[in-house]
Amino acid sequence: YLGLHPDRHIIYCSNTAAQAEKPSVAVRSIITDSRVYRQIFPGIGADYRAGWSHDQWFLKRADVGDKDASFLATGIFGPILGARGDLIIIDDPMDQENSSTHYMRQKSWDWIATTLFSRRSDLPGRRTRTVAILTRWHAEDVGGHLKQLGFRTIEMPVEDEEGVRMWPDKYTDEVLERARLAEPRRFQGMYMA
Repeated sequence: YLGLHPDRHIIYCSNTAAQAEKPSVAVRSIITDSRVYRQIFPGIGADYRAGWSHDQWFLKRADVGDKDASFLATGIFGPILGARGDLIIIDDPMDQENSSTHYMRQKSWDWIATTLFSRRSDLPGRRTRTVAILTRWHAEDVGGHLKQLGFRTIEMPVEDEEGVRMWPDKYTDEVLERARLAEPRRFQGMYMA
């Protein structure tokens, strides 16, 4: 995305800042260290003077006065005021802890709906895209709210109704049975939703 649009901004939100920084560093490393990436996008380069940290970094771009990071990584409830995003990626914002009570589910959703979504660029002719990759923990979790808003959803349970597995080499009978017995609720959210 940034190879094609170096002038755009990604906000990547996960459950914690530490979780969000891992993909940030991985993407950043691909841009600077991948020979293949540099061959495909030869004009893309780091703007070290503007910033190059784990949680936010900048690419060189035509508008040198653009204050917003090319990639901003944050945890839910993290500091993003003033940032803008042309692409918002929500990656597992919920966990067993923040989805266990109605109050925590609602607090998490309120932050996403009022803070994260308020950071959309939505310029004329260019609307912000939002992608969510998540484990379902409860009907009222972030995924449930996104479905209610009409987001297109794809559900990928580890096995279908006939018991056919998506990744049988990794998720053997033994692995799945151990997960089912250890924590049935977590199994439903992580493997079947």
